Order: sequence, then structure tokens, then C-alpha cells
Amino acid sequence: MYSVHLDFDGKLQEYGLYVGSMVEGVSRAQMALVCVTTKIPLVAYLALFLPFVLSYGFPEQLITDKGGEWILIVFVCNLMQEFNTRVEKFNYEINVRVFIPVRKLLNMMEAAALLDKDDPMHVGAFSALIQPLVQVGLDRLTKAWNHHRVKGVPGLPGSGGRPCERALRFPNPGQLLALPVGFDAVAEYEMWLTPLRREPEGAAAQDRLYGQPAAQQHRAAAVALICGGATIEELWEEILAGLYTRFVLMYVTRLNT
Repeated sequence: MYSVHLDFDGKLQEYGLYVGSMVEGVSRAQMALVCVTTKIPLVAYLALFLPFVLSYGFPEQLITDKGGEWILIVFVCNLMQEFNTRVEKFNYEINVRVFIPVRKLLNMMEAAALLDKDDPMHVGAFSALIQPLVQVGLDRLTKAWNHHRVKGVPGLPGSGGRPCERALRFPNPGQLLALPVGFDAVAEYEMWLTPLRREPEGAAAQDRLYGQPAAQQHRAAAVALICGGATIEELWEEILAGLYTRFVLMYVTRLNT
């Protein structure tokens, strides 16, 4: 594919939530929507960019803003001699279709004095539990977006249609560059530049059981007991329906165990 637009939506970053988005420029197909709890360069590369490259190869043109979260991706693209810049965002769809239900949950929890965005422990517990649920919403949004009809660009005939169909009609004319087998982007970056942060600053402050894997497993079991066997899809449906009791109990259990 010729151009891919890459961006992070940080609408709920105060609560430890970011959504990485990759949109193909010609077909306007949504290629990746990934919810993460930090946007440090290592996570941006491993969670968002690397799976895309392994599936499709390097786009001929990668389009980002100038944020520091892209430094590892930019380094890899420069190393492969395939990097350019432009800008496009998909944030509106994410905010309306995924983040608004989460925002309603946050409003309820803050009004009930259950969550304080200035308390790292609260943010850590909330983001850890909501992240997989948000990913369910993002996966659904990706499928819906790629199969719905988008408006054409004024003055550009044939620019409308369903992204999934447009992607088939306008394939990349050449062979895309693939990631070399065994390529270690982190090692290459650190060999030439500076060490990369492995975890976000303040990670220890967000988890009272930081560095205690056995205790974390015990806590996860306690949260799972409250969950009662519900799938993440079922939990997301409860959030969409405004049914917050189970999630709040899971949150309180994680926070206090």
C-alpha cells in the first residue's frame, strides 16, 4: 500500500488510555486500532507498527505528526529507506463510538468518589481493566468502518465507496518492503542512539504489587472471581448499556487486593 497515516488518540490519556490508529491513505481503510495504556516509543512500535509491518510490509509513505512516541518507528523506516511525512486523523470516530461510553463510566465513578484521575493507583487499576474492553470496541469499529460507505472527496470522482472494496480496486502496484527475518529494531536503535524506556515513567506508582508477580496472579484470580466468567465482549456490552456494577466491583477488588 502506498501511504499509511499513523496517529494516537489521547482523549482519555489522563486515565491511562491511548488508541493507536493506522489508516490506509488511498482506500481509507482502517488497518489497525489498538488500545494501550502508554504511548512510549517501544509500545508504539511493538503494539501498533510491528504487527502491521509483519502482515503487510512497509508502506511506501508513512504519515505521522512530530510526537516523540514515533522515534523508534521513524528510525526503523529510515533504516529501511522508506519514510515520508503527511497527516490524517481517525480520532473523531474513536472518540464518538468508543470513548464516549468509557467517558460516561468515568463520570459515574468520579461522581461516586470511586476514581481520582490524580491518584496513580486509581488510574493504574482503571486502565488495566478497561483496556481489553476498549479493544473490543475498537475491533468492532474497524470492521464496521471498513465495510461502510464513505463519502467521496469533492472534485475527485471515484473517491467514495467502501474502504474494503477500494483496497481491492487500488492495490499497491509494486512489492512492499518486508521486515528482514530476525531484525531487532530495539537493539538497532540502542546501538546507534540512546536506550529506550521499557515501561512508562511512574509505572511502580500505579500498582501496589509492582514487581510481585505471585501477588499479581493472586489479585488477578480475585478479580476473575468477581467477573464471574463473563467474556470481555459481554463486559463491553455492559459498559455500552450503562450497566457498571460488575466493572466497578472488579475495579475495587483490583485496587484493594
